[in-house]
Amino acid sequence: MQRATQQNLIILEGGIAAGKTTLLKGLSERYGFFAIEEPVTNNPYLEKFYADPMTYAYPFQMWFLELRIQHYRTAVQHAMNNPSQIVILDRSVFSDYVFALNCHNDGFISKEQFEMYMERYLQALDELPNPAAMLYLNVPPEVCLYRIKNVRCRDCEMGIPIEYLKGLHECYEQLICQMKQMGCQTVNIDWSSFGSVDMIYNQCNEVCLKQEVIV
Repeated sequence: MQRATQQNLIILEGGIAAGKTTLLKGLSERYGFFAIEEPVTNNPYLEKFYADPMTYAYPFQMWFLELRIQHYRTAVQHAMNNPSQIVILDRSVFSDYVFALNCHNDGFISKEQFEMYMERYLQALDELPNPAAMLYLNVPPEVCLYRIKNVRCRDCEMGIPIEYLKGLHECYEQLICQMKQMGCQTVNIDWSSFGSVDMIYNQCNEVCLKQEVIV
C-alpha cells in the first residue's frame, strides 16, 4: 500500500556536525521556510550516553524516539495548516533509526532492546505520512570529526570516536535506500565544503512544486 505524503514537508538529514542547523537557519531567514530545529536541550541522557553508552544507549534512544515522533507530528500539523509554506525539519523520526541501528551494531543496544525499539519505531511510522523529500547532507566522517572538535566544540561530544561517525555514515546509506523503497524522494548533497543556500532552496522548491504545492 502506498504511503501518504505530506506535500510541503522536507526533512534535513546528515551526520553529527554536518551543517544542518546552519543551513536550516539560512533557509528560514532568507526564504521564509518554517524551520523546526533538532531538540538538543533538556536531554537527560545525552552526556550520560557519551560517557557510558553501554548503560545509557537504550534509554537514550527510546527517549529521543518519542521526542522525534512528537516533533514530526508538530511539523506535519504545521504543514497541513499552512499548505503554501515549506516546512523543514532538522532530523526526523525516520533517521532516529540510524542512531539506534548504529548503537546496536556497536553492541551498546542488545538484540532484545533493538527489537523493542523497532516495534515502537515501525508503529510510529505506520501512523505518520512521508515527507515530500529527504535532503541528506553527505559529509565524510573525518570532516564531521574535525567540525565537532574545531567548530561545534561541545564538551560532551569531544570524545566521540571516528568509528562511531563512520558507523552513522554507513547506517545513513541504509536509510536512504529504505526511504526510496517507501516512496520518498531523496536528494544526496555533497556538503563536505558546505554549499549554497540558494541551491538548496531551488531543490526544495522544485521538490514541492512537483508535489503541486505553491510556494
